Amino acid sequence: MGDLSPHFSRHQFACSGFNCCGGSAPIDNRLILALEEFRTLVGQPIHINSGFRCLVYNRYIGSNDSSQHPRGYAADIGRLSGMTIGEMTAVAESIDAFKNGGIGTYETFIHVDIRPDGPSRWEG
Repeated sequence: MGDLSPHFSRHQFACSGFNCCGGSAPIDNRLILALEEFRTLVGQPIHINSGFRCLVYNRYIGSNDSSQHPRGYAADIGRLSGMTIGEMTAVAESIDAFKNGGIGTYETFIHVDIRPDGPSRWEG
């Protein structure tokens, strides 16, 4: 049982940086609700590879300041057992918050976000 929702806890979204924000994790509740929907649809726990990133850490890893992670609007979900990245992406596309937000596909994870400025899609 999580402290943000039935299946998610703040520590899962904490910044992974060092010498920066101290691991804070301000996460938008709309992201949590969409991730709960994703988890229900896939029928298994999901691992958050990266949630909130403070700007210091976000810059350190080479991401730009327009990233949705520092806003608490994004999560990277690790590959799920028995599912391809394409199948995970299809599930994300079925969730309104992600369909209207951002979905990025990578070799070992997908990025999902609830950006307010319209849909965005990319491959990493």
